[in-house]
Amino acid sequence: MSQGQLASFRPSFALIRTLIFCLALLPALALAQAGEPVALAVLVDPDGTETIERISTPARAHEFVEVTNGFSAGYTRKVHWFRFTLGASTHDNAPILLVAHPPYLDDLRLFVPDSTRPNGFEVRRAGDHLPFSAREIPYRGFVFALRPDLEQSQTYYMRLETSSTSVLSLTRWTPKDFQDSATLEYGLFGLFYGVIVMIILVNLWPSLWRTEAVFRYYLIYLGTTVLNVLSANGFVGQYLLPKMPLLADSWTSVSTMLVLASAARFYQLVLEVTDKNPALHIFYRFMSWFPLLGIPVALMGYYTEAVRIGMTLVVALTLISLYRSLSLVRSRRAGATFVALACASGLFGSLAGVLTLLGILPGNFWLLHGFQAGTLGTVLAFHLALSARFRTQEQEHRNALERAARAEISAEQAHSARTQQQQFMAMLSHELRTPLAMIQGAAHGLKLLDANAKPEATKRHGRIQRGIDRITDMLNQLLTSDRVDDEGLVAQIEETDLTEACRQVVNGLESRQRVQFNAGFGIRARVDIALFQIVVGNLLDNALKYSPAGSPVALSVVESENAVHVRVDDHGKGVPEELVKNLFLRYIRGSSLGDIPGTGLGLYIVRKIARLHGGEVCLERNAHGGCCFRVTFPRQPVADSPNS
Repeated sequence: MSQGQLASFRPSFALIRTLIFCLALLPALALAQAGEPVALAVLVDPDGTETIERISTPARAHEFVEVTNGFSAGYTRKVHWFRFTLGASTHDNAPILLVAHPPYLDDLRLFVPDSTRPNGFEVRRAGDHLPFSAREIPYRGFVFALRPDLEQSQTYYMRLETSSTSVLSLTRWTPKDFQDSATLEYGLFGLFYGVIVMIILVNLWPSLWRTEAVFRYYLIYLGTTVLNVLSANGFVGQYLLPKMPLLADSWTSVSTMLVLASAARFYQLVLEVTDKNPALHIFYRFMSWFPLLGIPVALMGYYTEAVRIGMTLVVALTLISLYRSLSLVRSRRAGATFVALACASGLFGSLAGVLTLLGILPGNFWLLHGFQAGTLGTVLAFHLALSARFRTQEQEHRNALERAARAEISAEQAHSARTQQQQFMAMLSHELRTPLAMIQGAAHGLKLLDANAKPEATKRHGRIQRGIDRITDMLNQLLTSDRVDDEGLVAQIEETDLTEACRQVVNGLESRQRVQFNAGFGIRARVDIALFQIVVGNLLDNALKYSPAGSPVALSVVESENAVHVRVDDHGKGVPEELVKNLFLRYIRGSSLGDIPGTGLGLYIVRKIARLHGGEVCLERNAHGGCCFRVTFPRQPVADSPNS
């Protein structure tokens, strides 16, 4: 993700405050313009066989049950009959408007008293299965224009049959109040959709959705939400498909399932639910796929059954998501507070609508449509959450760049220091080897001139030679250490007879008579022969120095299927326990070695060379108390050179 993308994603908090103000203002304005609720009584018709002639008889009056605060029976295939009474008109010849919600009811029939008809009632039909042009007044809900009796109250009946949730909110209006309310209502819905579309555009602009899955699913969630609320509010039937009511009705079913699926997947990502949380991961994945599988079921005529299960799962999803968001807050994840706010908005806004649709809460019109306010609060809070999360990522990205820059500077400084060290070591080796050779030549000449030297002189000659050998060994170890530490070192790998290579090392030792060499004939592997012989030489040198004088040292080479193992055993005192963990580091030597010469680099060099070949070295204990160093060289080393 580029810094430009992240910078362009930063929200305008002035805009956010304006949107929140509009969100708070929306229900207040709407409630202020609400019409007069109509008191209802309901009779349930389980198999849909009742007729207006039968249920309107005085003998059936006691079967109607009074309804308060709106009616909701949830998702059911039962037919419901309503009875209500409108008082005498207070204005001469002034009509009243009876408005029924929600807009997605399939078949709604109003029975208006009419003494001139044989059955005493005029039937007025409405519902989203009829073309929009068939509505008495062009409005997203269903409006019936009535002229009540001027002298007495009249009893009306209404029949409701729908495959969606059986919810009914019935209000009474004067024409002027209804016109004013409808104008304000459409304006508020325009504001609602404008906010959602603006959030979509804000999230599309930085192109974060191209690289970030959570953004892709956030946009899908917003898109399906818009499609769903357009249909649920009746605008698809009014503006998009006015002549195709059945297709508009199917739009509601399909979009409901799509918004459930996209919301579950987005929630999974934004709540950081992975397979490390197996139970939650399975639940969210199920919630992502179940609604999609429910689409063909709904289109085959079983929407009522499918959505009943889906809405029940939405309640569980909302509660689980809120719990998960609170755990993110406790762990102080970036944007977690806004995620929790979004989930809480979904719980206390959208959940109210869901419980109404399920028939648990009454079908009050504003309670039914409260999910839209909850949806707006949810998407705004999620926008802020994603913004906070990616601002944190931007800061971490900047910090990573700074760390990389510092590391690059440190690497350059280290490379420069190593180059200077290599130059110094080369110069020191050159400057020391010349006088050492002169000293060694002079000492050798003195020894030859004084053939009958006394024992004391002979000892002095020996000490001089041992000093020269000690300095030479130290220089060789330092130069070898410097070589194997060079990052540009490339091992010259080639097929090698390890048996012969080990024999050459043993033959070059002064104490070769103490080495017991045991190896099969012609054991071969691909190694850098010079580095391999340094390993064997260092291990034998250590074993000979730290073992009692005259004690044997065993060198063995053993093959396995994928590697060759070089093993050196001695009869020394062993390695102190406190030294074992640091044994292969630079300049590590025991504190009780007396005057035994050494630089503390031998085992360090052994491990570096072993690892250069993709192998390893380890210390093992011997039964007789000494040490055993075992070096493993794989048959297919990782350091093959291009010319091997």
